[in-house]
Amino acid sequence: MRNVLLQSMLLAMLVIPFIGARARNPRRGLRLTIVLFVAFNVFYLLALRFLYPRLS
Repeated sequence: MRNVLLQSMLLAMLVIPFIGARARNPRRGLRLTIVLFVAFNVFYLLALRFLYPRLS
């Protein structure tokens, strides 16, 4: 399960920019990419804080 947390970071680094690149407007795409990265980082922080210690 620990491996899944690490692989999710790699997957997010690849998928999130692709999602932002699909926007028609470059500014909107950049804003979307930044928002998605911030949301993923909050999720990842919470997963590391609460989920990761229970996997030990």
